[in-house]
Amino acid sequence: AFAPPLGVGTHTFHERCRCRQRRRAGCAVCRNTPLREMSAVKWALVTGASRGIGRAIALDLARVHGLSIIVNYASNEAAAREVADLLRASGVESHLAAFDVRDADAVTAAVAEWRTAHPEARLEVLVNLSLIHI
Repeated sequence: AFAPPLGVGTHTFHERCRCRQRRRAGCAVCRNTPLREMSAVKWALVTGASRGIGRAIALDLARVHGLSIIVNYASNEAAAREVADLLRASGVESHLAAFDVRDADAVTAAVAEWRTAHPEARLEVLVNLSLIHI
């Protein structure tokens, strides 16, 4: 799969021209953009992404693979916002999702909220790193 480094041709047709149509005849940006760059934005949901290994994996998925990241956290919103800010600063979209992975209804609601905010995006990767203390 094509995965350029951040800042090197990593855009979608939505970010470039906002026309929301592939190869719209009247749009010079769409007409001159390679098809591989016009696919839907691909996202990864990383649970436990606010700290530790989850944070490192979220940043790496964005940097190396060009994925946008759903940053999940259970309680530390400040740390999650810091990760989201780092992602945005490197040119990658991010979305904060506060939920406890043990609560199926909360997970479903968070994913539904993300889908509403990003209707044409695709969730491609799930990295489940949340710790459950027993």
